[in-house]
Amino acid sequence: MREIYQYMKTKISKRPVLLLIVIFLLSRLIVYFSGVSYDADLFNWAPQLIDTELLKHDLWRSLWYMHGQPPLYNLYNGLILQTFPQSYNFVFFIISMLMSLAHVVMLYKSMILLGLRNIISFGMAVFYLLSPAAILYEHWHYYSHWEIFFITGATFFLAKFLLSEKSIYINLFFCFIGLLVLSRSMFHLGWYVIIVAGLLLFLQKHRKVILKSMFVPLLLIILWYGKNHYLYGKFTASTWLGMNMARIVEPGQGIGQIPTLEKLDAYWPYIEKDERFSNIPLLQNLEKANGKHNFNNINYIKVSDAYTTVCLLEIKQDPFRYIKRVGHAILNYFEPTSGYFWVLGNREKIAYYAVLYDFTFINILGNKLFGEAFMHAAFIPLLVNMLIYIFAIWLFFQSRKKKTFNKHQILIAGFLLYNIIYVFAVSNLVEYGENNRFRFATFPATIMLCGLLIQSLTRKNKSKT
Repeated sequence: MREIYQYMKTKISKRPVLLLIVIFLLSRLIVYFSGVSYDADLFNWAPQLIDTELLKHDLWRSLWYMHGQPPLYNLYNGLILQTFPQSYNFVFFIISMLMSLAHVVMLYKSMILLGLRNIISFGMAVFYLLSPAAILYEHWHYYSHWEIFFITGATFFLAKFLLSEKSIYINLFFCFIGLLVLSRSMFHLGWYVIIVAGLLLFLQKHRKVILKSMFVPLLLIILWYGKNHYLYGKFTASTWLGMNMARIVEPGQGIGQIPTLEKLDAYWPYIEKDERFSNIPLLQNLEKANGKHNFNNINYIKVSDAYTTVCLLEIKQDPFRYIKRVGHAILNYFEPTSGYFWVLGNREKIAYYAVLYDFTFINILGNKLFGEAFMHAAFIPLLVNMLIYIFAIWLFFQSRKKKTFNKHQILIAGFLLYNIIYVFAVSNLVEYGENNRFRFATFPATIMLCGLLIQSLTRKNKSKT
């Protein structure tokens, strides 16, 4: 494998990477003059973010007592806010652009290491970096951009390890997926453990180095979960599951009659007040300094638990209604990710381009000709994604028969498909309203699988010729 690795190193020439950087810079310059700006408005009110005053003056204690989210995103925001108190928005923007550029380069190199031809890898990378979704999410101050960075980075380092067998790359792989778990509650401890189990199963000769590499990130994840169990009796990275479930279940009884994310006054008839930790501002303040609700108040744990109880009861009493709601969530999931409501402000600046790129002009034209109900906005993304996913599953079974792809290609494709299936399942079973944003986390994985599909089809055509 080391000989193959040396060959792949020579195959990744500097010219396509430099060209990608030039295209990235030119496109972002055009985007800037189109009026797209870095949107950090969520920094002031997002439920996931600690009050900015606490980030400035009580960061470490607030991180320790935070229960609604893993710690890294708030740690990042707090450190930037403290280090650059006057220019933090500009710093957030520069870091986001650098992450986006690094992501594009890792995406291209991952496809090369996956065995794709240079022209396909380069074309798919350009297709991604010019996408409205990539442009809009990198200009939005939220952790959606982190998700794709960590998943693509993990794919890149896994591919490097499989080809070089150098332990540094499997260490970086586990570092990246560990950082993702400690940044985003959707990527659960169980998600991490399944990845470890899969690698131990398929890379048996590397079991020792895998066990060594996965240990420190796993320990840190367990310590965070254990901290929440010790303080609040919840072995989890987030105590807000019930409030998420209520959005898709829409229970009509008890606390379910109250919309989620309301101020605490609305919930007092359904919960008992939690008097613990009376000296911790993060857990006791009803509002942030800017007047927005403080969802890190300790009583929201009981609110979420109450929602969980009525949601489970509602599903038990009327499972078909819940299944119908999941169906609606899936349709929302496959709507264009650039159409997510919090990025629409910037999308309007590139509206014509976004309509062309996302093929939503087909929906618009069809609805005008045949009526508004002719075609759902999710139809084309759903069709394209389903074809790619079916190919990925076919790839696995076909390769076992004809050995079309090698073991390492199948393993990397399996890792990508696992993430796609995981995000699809988790987001659509417990969320309704923001599902298309969740799908953005799978966009680079879908791009890489699409590259494999194109290579497979062009290879067949060449062999026929």
